[in-house]
Amino acid sequence: MLLPARPSLSTPLVLFLITCGSCLYFVWILTHPQHQGIKLPVMTTFPQLISIRDPHERLLFIGDVHGQYHELKKLLRREVDARENTTVVLVGDFITKGPRNKEVVSFILENKDKVKCVFGNNEILAYLAMVNPLYPSKRQRGIKVPLQFTSEKSFIPEDWTKISKKHKDVVKEVGVKKLVELANHCSVALEFDLELTGQNMFAVHAGMLPGDFMNNNPRGHVHASVAALTDMKYVDEEDWSYTSRTGEEFKQSIRWYKLWDRYGETFENVTVVYGHDASKGLNIRKYTKGLDTSCVQGGKLSALEYKYEPDHAHYKERLIQLDC
Repeated sequence: MLLPARPSLSTPLVLFLITCGSCLYFVWILTHPQHQGIKLPVMTTFPQLISIRDPHERLLFIGDVHGQYHELKKLLRREVDARENTTVVLVGDFITKGPRNKEVVSFILENKDKVKCVFGNNEILAYLAMVNPLYPSKRQRGIKVPLQFTSEKSFIPEDWTKISKKHKDVVKEVGVKKLVELANHCSVALEFDLELTGQNMFAVHAGMLPGDFMNNNPRGHVHASVAALTDMKYVDEEDWSYTSRTGEEFKQSIRWYKLWDRYGETFENVTVVYGHDASKGLNIRKYTKGLDTSCVQGGKLSALEYKYEPDHAHYKERLIQLDC
């Protein structure tokens, strides 16, 4: 008996036998991850502190890649000597918009020991699309399955309505298995303790307020939310618990990094490296370093290197940029 050809789709399908009188029909039915019980792990908000003790180890923070795999590899080939001990840190939004998302994810997973990553708002939306495959449709007009983080057990971002075809396409391109593995590897924030100098470096996608993940929080601010760390651009300067992407929700809104300009001296040797804010572009300040320079739009791929100089007993900061 001849069966109908299986559609060429990466999404799983099931063959059903349908009877109608004396007739037999074989039909391929599309099945979604949620129908098969596919479940994301609880994703890590803030993992264990990473200590850097080796004076020969350097850190390389890279801004928003957005699926620009060839540019990422070109930068790494040019700047990373295989003989050197280099930890690469991707500061979020390394997938969506660009053409080579699967290759970027494969690169991360094949080099887990030396490639760290934090979730950006676009990774968050891709994961929401993955566990809510029927949205948006007449069958599902809202988000039914939230994401789970170690700090927030039921998380739905404010911009969930921005889930689009590009996020669904990434799920198809990369595949559920690799996205689950990626969810186990990346986190919302990272902290590096540079023991040789006493510096602390944080990597987040959108931003981080003075005192987040620290004991000496000014004005009683508590630990940051996943929403702030992955999508914040503005904060209410009178009440730091209010953050947003646009700043239109409250009158006293300012760019979050301006709080570091004001309160940074409270925190000795702390640096925050982030991406997300392409409208501001390269934004290198004393305590905060913004690296989203619109590579996917034909701008530049930007990175910051931190390398120990024993003669001066400090880490030298070096800006690296590649035309996209």
